[in-house]
Amino acid sequence: MRHLPLAVCIALFPAAQALAQQPAGLHPFVSVTPVYQFDAEVDSGGEFGVAGAVTRLGVLAPVGQSARVGVSLNYDYLDYRFDAPAAFGGAAPWDNVERVGVSLPLFFRGSERWGWSLTPSADYFREKDAGWDDALSYGATFAVTREFASGRIGLGAGVFSQLEKTRAFPFIAVDYKFSERWRLTNPLAAGPTGPAGLELKYALGSDWELGAGGAWRSYRFRLDDKGIGPAGVGEEQTVIGFLHLGRSFERSVTLDFYAGATFAGELRVEDSNGNELATTDFDPAPLLGVTISARF
Repeated sequence: MRHLPLAVCIALFPAAQALAQQPAGLHPFVSVTPVYQFDAEVDSGGEFGVAGAVTRLGVLAPVGQSARVGVSLNYDYLDYRFDAPAAFGGAAPWDNVERVGVSLPLFFRGSERWGWSLTPSADYFREKDAGWDDALSYGATFAVTREFASGRIGLGAGVFSQLEKTRAFPFIAVDYKFSERWRLTNPLAAGPTGPAGLELKYALGSDWELGAGGAWRSYRFRLDDKGIGPAGVGEEQTVIGFLHLGRSFERSVTLDFYAGATFAGELRVEDSNGNELATTDFDPAPLLGVTISARF
C-alpha cells in the first residue's frame, strides 16, 4: 500500500495469469486504487503516514494459439506525512513520491498442461523534485506453472535492479480452487497490497467474495537534493496483513475493498552510493484501500 501501495518493483504472476484466461481479441483494462495508511509511531520518536493512489492502464492480446502478451502503464502518487521523526533529525526525510512505469507480461502455454510467464518491467520511482535520470528501477519475474482441473500452481523468481541495490526473491504462483467456494490466489496486482503474497478467498454468492491474506512490499525511490540524503535513496519496507471484500458486476467491472495493517515496517535513507545514513522501525498501523477495475 507498491503504496499504500503496491509492491513497487514487483509485476508478478497475476498479470500473466489473467492473460492465460482471456479469449481471443484485444482486451483493454484499467484500474484505480486510492489508499490510506494511518499514522504509525516511529521507534526512535515521531510519526508518519501515507495517502495516495495507484493507477494501471493496459491491454492484453493473443499471439497465435498458445501465447498471450500485454502491456501495462503504471502511475502511482504517494503523499508521505512525517511528524518530528527523530531518526531523521526531526525533519521529513522525503515528501511526495511518484512512480511511472511499464510492464510487458508474456504467458505461454506448453504441452502437458505446463506454462510459463515472463514479465519484464521498468519504473521511474522518485521523490517529486528528484531527477529522472537516476530514478530508474528495472528487472523481471519468471514463473513456471502446472495446470490442474481446479486451477494452476507454480514457482517463480524475480530479479530487480533498484537504485544502487539488486534484489532477487522467489515466490509461489497460484490460482487454485479447493471447492466451489474456497480458492487460494496471489493478491490482486491492481490492489493496495501488491501481488507479492497469498490470499485465501471464499465465494459468498451473488458475485461477492471475502478474502484474507498477507503480502510483502518494498519501495525504493530517488530522493531530491534537499533532505538529509541529497540525491540519495529512500526506502519503506513492510509486511501487510489484510481482509478483502470484492464484488463483480456486469461488463467485467469489479470493486474491491481492503482493510489491513502494516507489520515489521522499516524506513531507511541512504546516500547516493547506497550507504546507509539513517534507519528506523515503525509500529503497526491500519491500512485502507479500494480498487475499481474494468476489463473490456
